[in-house]
Amino acid sequence: MSSAAPRKSAEASAGEVLLDTTILVDLLRRFSPAETWLHTCKNFRFYISDIVVLELHAGCRNTQEKERLDRFCSRFDPLHLVAEDTMRAVEMFRRFRLSHGVGILDVLIAAPAARLGIPLLSSNLKHFEFLPDIRVERPCS
Repeated sequence: MSSAAPRKSAEASAGEVLLDTTILVDLLRRFSPAETWLHTCKNFRFYISDIVVLELHAGCRNTQEKERLDRFCSRFDPLHLVAEDTMRAVEMFRRFRLSHGVGILDVLIAAPAARLGIPLLSSNLKHFEFLPDIRVERPCS
C-alpha cells in the first residue's frame, strides 16, 4: 500500500478507524465540532491504542480525572501493539526522524493503522501525513 494524500475530512460512513490522542482530547474538552462529528458516525468502530491511553493518562492531575478518563476510554475498542507494529514504528522513526522530526509516540500510534489498513484520525495531520502506508484524516475542524 502506498502513502495516500491526507483528506481534510473523514467521511461519515461505516468502517473502522484508529483515533489519535488529539481527537480524544478534543472530545474530552467537549470541542463542539468533534462531538458533532462523533455523533454522525453511527456505524464506525473506533479504536484507541495503548500509546494513546498512556498519553491521555499522562495528562491526569488527580484521581477524579483518572477515573473520568477510564470511563471515557471504555467507550472505545482497545488496540494493542504487536511486534509488527513496533518493528514498523522503528523503521518509520529511523526513516523520518531527521527529515520530518517525527516523534516516537507518533510512529507507535500510526503503526497499527498501517498494519490493519484503517484510517488514522487526527486533528494534527502534519504529524502523520508523510508516513508511508498511513491514511491520515481530520474528522472535524
